[in-house]
Amino acid sequence: AANSICSQKVRVVLAHHGLLPQHTPRLNPYTEMANAGQARKTLAKLSRPVVYLHGHIHEHVVEVVDFPKSSHSLPMHDRAVIIAAPELKHGFNKISVEFSATGFPLGVRVEKFRIGLGEQSVSREPDVVEVALTSRPTLTAAERQLFSYFVTHGAATGAELIHHARTGSGMKPTQVEALVHILRWTGLLRRNSQGTSHFAATGYLL
Repeated sequence: AANSICSQKVRVVLAHHGLLPQHTPRLNPYTEMANAGQARKTLAKLSRPVVYLHGHIHEHVVEVVDFPKSSHSLPMHDRAVIIAAPELKHGFNKISVEFSATGFPLGVRVEKFRIGLGEQSVSREPDVVEVALTSRPTLTAAERQLFSYFVTHGAATGAELIHHARTGSGMKPTQVEALVHILRWTGLLRRNSQGTSHFAATGYLL
């Protein structure tokens, strides 16, 4: 079950060059073109999610490399999330990794902060990039019962889910919130209200 998974580590790599071919085509070959395949192979052997931060191209680009396996029992990808930063004079990115209540990495969030050229003010841009580090988890009987509520109704608020769990599956409010958090990162649920809302007031769609 997802709740029984022990905490997992996320590897963070800081580099100048990226792991993938240049986002902007160039005529001259460069070192990382020859060595990127070996670097990806090494990262795949870590069996852990990797956040790879680099510059070099001076563009805001987020890319994903998956390392699939034939037998995959844990609800996570062996995945590298590759994030390129802009030139510092143009701004910076804020990178955060979200974990479940049990310490399991759910996903990476990239927020963009940009500098206004005239007044040199820093502002946060509204579009936020979120990349999941999880696949669909194995659910317990109680968790499946709660998820069936979404299948029947198609949408629910946190308060409705807590009430349904209290009268049905017996899950605690903290367990309900943790499950919904995981399901949202895996793509099974969508949030239809502001992320700053309290869980009870937040709406979710199947």
